[in-house]
Amino acid sequence: MEEIIGRLSEIESAASAIMDEAGEKKKAMSDELERMKKEWSDNLEKQTQEKIEQLRKEMGADIENSLKLQKEKAKQYIKKMHELYNENHDSYVNSLFNELIKVAL
Repeated sequence: MEEIIGRLSEIESAASAIMDEAGEKKKAMSDELERMKKEWSDNLEKQTQEKIEQLRKEMGADIENSLKLQKEKAKQYIKKMHELYNENHDSYVNSLFNELIKVAL
């Protein structure tokens, strides 16, 4: 009987050691998963920020190009208006003068 109790005690000690080792492995795996999750999250955050910055730069360049085109079109339009005025200012003055005379009479 004494031998059976001793054997049961050994089995219980071995089972306890196995359970403790399994608990440690479970904790180590949990810690590793947390580390991997944090690393993945950090990498995702970094990639997201890099992509956002890249898009900002691209949009800024697009806006700058668009503004350049608009400025150039405005310059051309103003130049054309000056040319039309220089070519037709006598006609404009006469037309305006005639309209004023009609209103005054």
